[in-house]
Amino acid sequence: MEMFSIKVGLTDQFPERPRQAGTLFAVLTFKDAGVKQALVTISMLGWGNGEDWDQVYKFFDRGNAHTMAELARRFDQGPVVWKREQK
Repeated sequence: MEMFSIKVGLTDQFPERPRQAGTLFAVLTFKDAGVKQALVTISMLGWGNGEDWDQVYKFFDRGNAHTMAELARRFDQGPVVWKREQK
């Protein structure tokens, strides 16, 4: 219960070379930081070189910051209660 990893699948919005490489993984680690607190670290592995990879990096640089903020909000405010769509 200290880490998990995610294989990142890039969609068509990303350049072809990074999509075809299929090498990106995100690794989240969790360390106890006291009562009801944890230090969460996210790392991404599997990067390539070049402008196309730089575009992907910029996306995840912003996106991971947002994801971590949402994770913190979830634990501060509780889980999202999703409403079932009426048919």
